[in-house]
Amino acid sequence: IIGIHRRLPQARIIIQSQIDAPAIDWRSSTRVGDAYDRICFLESELGFRHIRHPLSQEEFDHLLSSLSLVLLPHDPDTYEDQTSGILSDALGANVIPVVTKGTWMAEQLAAVPDSMRLVAEFSSMSFINCVVRFARVPEEFQRHYADFAQVWYKQNSAEVLIDQIL
Repeated sequence: IIGIHRRLPQARIIIQSQIDAPAIDWRSSTRVGDAYDRICFLESELGFRHIRHPLSQEEFDHLLSSLSLVLLPHDPDTYEDQTSGILSDALGANVIPVVTKGTWMAEQLAAVPDSMRLVAEFSSMSFINCVVRFARVPEEFQRHYADFAQVWYKQNSAEVLIDQIL
C-alpha cells in the first residue's frame, strides 16, 4: 500500500477485508492481527478506504463497478488448483485483475499477451510493479482485457460446462 501510494499518489486505494467477519478469529493469529493493525494504521495515515465487513451483493457490484484494477494476492500454495469467483466478477465488470503466479487465476490469464498480463510473484513489490505497469497505459490494458474477457466467458460459459459434463 505504501509503495503504491508513493509511486502513484493520485491512486485511490480501497481495501476490502473480511477480517471483522464473525467466523474469523483473527485475534488467535499474530500474523493476521499484525496485518490488520498495519492496515488500520495506514488507513489513517494515507487516507485510503478500508471496508472491514463482508459486502452485500449490491455493495459488491457497486464497488466493483467503480474500480479500474483489482489486486488478488492469493497464496499460491492454497490457490494453485482452486478457482476464485472474483476473477470472473472482475473480468465481467471490465476491471483488470492482478493475480499471483502459480494460481489457477494466473493460468486463466495465459491467453493475455505477455506485455499485458499482470501476474505477480507472491510479494508486495511484485504487485506494486504490476500496478505501476498498468498506470502507465491503462487504456491499452483495458482494451486487451475487454477482448480477452469476451473470449474467456465463451470458453467458460455454463453451456460449455454442461457439454463437458455430458
